[in-house]
Amino acid sequence: MLTPAFRMARFLPEAVDSVLAQDVQCLEYTVLDGGSDDGTVELLRSYGTRVSWRSEKDAGAADALRRGFAESNGSILGWLNADDILLPGALGSVLAAFQAHPGAVAVYSGGWWVEEDGRRLKPYPVSAEAAAQLGRECLICQPACFFRADAYRACGGIDASLRSAFDYELWMRLSRLGAFLHVPGEWALSRMHASNKSLGNRGEVFREAMEALDRHYDYVPFQWVYASLLHERDNRDQFFEELRPSLAAYARSLPAGLLRNRHHPLCYIKEWGSQMSWAGLRRRLGR
Repeated sequence: MLTPAFRMARFLPEAVDSVLAQDVQCLEYTVLDGGSDDGTVELLRSYGTRVSWRSEKDAGAADALRRGFAESNGSILGWLNADDILLPGALGSVLAAFQAHPGAVAVYSGGWWVEEDGRRLKPYPVSAEAAAQLGRECLICQPACFFRADAYRACGGIDASLRSAFDYELWMRLSRLGAFLHVPGEWALSRMHASNKSLGNRGEVFREAMEALDRHYDYVPFQWVYASLLHERDNRDQFFEELRPSLAAYARSLPAGLLRNRHHPLCYIKEWGSQMSWAGLRRRLGR
C-alpha cells in the first residue's frame, strides 16, 4: 500500500490514519513524498515507526509509484492518494476476495466522491462489468482497486511517462491478463477539490486517456472526443462545473473524431450520428 503525498499535508493525516486503522496482518505501508516543503515530512516523522516513508524529488505521481512498487515485497498492491481515505475493513475484504478468487488479477469495490471537508457528494460510478467497458470509459474507483504484484509486473507496471491517466491505462493492460473482480460494497472515499489532479488537469487527462484508448483499443469513442472539445472551449472541469453541450463542438467532433479513428471511420460516423438528436435537444433546452 503506497500513499503518494504531493503538497497535500492538510489531508494526509486522514489518509494515513485510514490505512493504519485497517485490521490486517503483514501490511507493508510506505508514504511517498515528492520532496515537498509543506509540512509533510514533519508530519510523517510524528508517526515514528508506524509508517515507512521517503521524501525525494520525482517526475510525478506515476514515477513515484513505479519506483515504490519496484521496491515492494507485497503480493497484493494498491495505492491511496494523500487526499483520499480507505474505509474501515477495506483491506480485510480485499484479502478475502483474492483468497476466494485465485484467478482474479484485480479486485475492486465501490466508493464515494467527497468534498474537501469529507462530506459525501455522490457515489463513484463503478460497474461490475468495468473491465469489459474500459474501451469506452473507466468505471473503476482507483483507491478501491487492488491487484496482484505478479500481474502488475507481467503487464509492465505503471507507465511513468503519464501524469494523469496512468491508473486508467494500467487497468487496460492488467485486464488482459485475467479477471477484474467486482466486490459489492464501498472501500474508499475519493476527495474532489480544485487541487485534485483529475480536475485541475482536465486537458491532460483527456489527451492521455484518448492516446491510451487509441493505443490499446484502436478506437476513441465519441464521448471522449466531444467532451475534450467542450473542455477546450470553456475550460470547465465537468464535475463541479457542469458540462455545457454545444452544437458547434458537436459539429467539430466529426472531423476531430475521424482524424483520431482513421482505421474505423464508419464506426465513428455511426456513433456520431446516433448522438445528433440528443445534442440538438440539449442545445434547444439551453443545457
